[in-house]
Amino acid sequence: MPSLLWEALGWLALLLPRAAAHCLLRIAYGGPYKKPKPRRADVLGAERAEMYARYWTTTYPIGASLHPISLFRILGSTLNYERLGLPVLALANPADRVNAFTATAAAVARLPRGELEVVLDSENTHVIAGDIFAPGSNERMVRRTLEFATRAAGVSHFP
Repeated sequence: MPSLLWEALGWLALLLPRAAAHCLLRIAYGGPYKKPKPRRADVLGAERAEMYARYWTTTYPIGASLHPISLFRILGSTLNYERLGLPVLALANPADRVNAFTATAAAVARLPRGELEVVLDSENTHVIAGDIFAPGSNERMVRRTLEFATRAAGVSHFP
């Protein structure tokens, strides 16, 4: 379940004029940019730490979060999940502290063509695929996603 702060900020960000919403998010996050903590080599290993330093985004503009916040708020309050015919694959870890697993599972369960892949074997609970943070689950997630996409597209195999 999202925190009360997130619930309040999400609706305020949606309802306020754009400039005021940007200001609200900057106050909530302590500035115009979010800077994730650098990953140490002793946590990731030297090779993965080097990949992180080279390829990972190190600064996120807080204002960019307004678009997904608005999308989540609008869809969450207006979308009729039961009538959505679009195939949806959600990959989620119950221990993720960024995305609410129970909300994800509940939404996917309402989708006629929704599938939930519970990921428990990833080294990271939020980033569940990729060579840097989740090399152990990356290949399986790629295979699962391609299998889902080929089935959803109605083709017999993926080139």
